[in-house]
Amino acid sequence: MELAQALIQNVTRHIYGRSIDLRLMASDAEIIAALTDPSPQTIAAADARLASLTAVSPYYVNAFLANDAGKVVAASDPNARVRSVDLSDAPQYLNAMRSLRRDDWFTDEVWLNPYSDHRAVLVFVAGVRPRGRDGRPLGAFYLEFDWEAHIPTIISDKSLFGERDWGRTSISIVDQADRIVATSTGKRHGEHVALPPRSEEHTSELQSH
Repeated sequence: MELAQALIQNVTRHIYGRSIDLRLMASDAEIIAALTDPSPQTIAAADARLASLTAVSPYYVNAFLANDAGKVVAASDPNARVRSVDLSDAPQYLNAMRSLRRDDWFTDEVWLNPYSDHRAVLVFVAGVRPRGRDGRPLGAFYLEFDWEAHIPTIISDKSLFGERDWGRTSISIVDQADRIVATSTGKRHGEHVALPPRSEEHTSELQSH
């Protein structure tokens, strides 16, 4: 139980770190300008800013910006298929646009994103506002975290085990539908696992802490 909690804390810290990147980028001057004064020049500057983020950071598959009508106006990948997607009815977009505080951010379940070649990702969203202000957002900023590349590495931390223990240990993160969302054994994302007896009780105990 202590080991499981330590691993989950590591994952949680990593995810929280991504939320900091999200909020910093959502307050970036070039991101704000693409929404307050959309022109070919400001959109191109926002595209370049997002491209530089994903170029220097190993964490993100894509980063993109949607206006107050749900249209994607800028993205780090010039060929990203999400550029043609209407996000106006997307739950996370609606969460971001309904938020009123500049520090609010949202994420959802890990999923195989069809717009990123069905890679397992965790999408973070925050409202974009003039710097330092609360209130209704100008649009929504998205970061697509490469869950598939990073979380399995975190939960496969051999330094927490002896060689003998590691050789007989399998670590998985399983969602509420008993599907694998990360594993140290190379199983496929979404593969169903049969949980052992009393596992629901143990899960509840972890959640209560």
